[in-house]
Order: sequence, then structure tokens, then C-alpha cells
Amino acid sequence: MQRKKYFIIIIVAVTLLITYLHYSSTQGDHTLHNIYTELHYIPFLLGALVFGLKGAILTFIFIKFLIPHSLCCGVSLNPLF
Repeated sequence: MQRKKYFIIIIVAVTLLITYLHYSSTQGDHTLHNIYTELHYIPFLLGALVFGLKGAILTFIFIKFLIPHSLCCGVSLNPLF
């Protein structure tokens, strides 16, 4: 049980760090924006591996509420899509 608490702390800390880096990047730098967007898969996969489907869903919800513009109909800010 103690081990799972450490994984929760790691998932939250990594998600917050990636979100901070995502928002602190300049708007004109699409490369960094795309990299930070893809880095959000790390805590998502970690949550799925450690806690199963329930962990994946909760991590997904946590990430989606940290990046509110992604909640609106799956709108992508990537100019290529």
C-alpha cells in the first residue's frame, strides 16, 4: 500500500511538471508544444500500469482538467491537424 502512495505522488508531480512546462513554452514554438503534449502520455501510462483501468481513467481526468482547452470537443491547437 505504501508503494502505491509513492506512485500517486510521482504521477501527480510529473503531470504538474509537464503541464507547467507546457504552459510556460512560447506560443510560437510549436515543436515544444507538441513534445509537451506527447509527454502527458507518461503519467497516463504509469497510472494505467500501476492501478489498472481505474488509474488510467483517473489520470486521464486529472490531465484533462489541467489543460482545459483540450476539453472542448477535442480541439487541437496543432496547426497540422
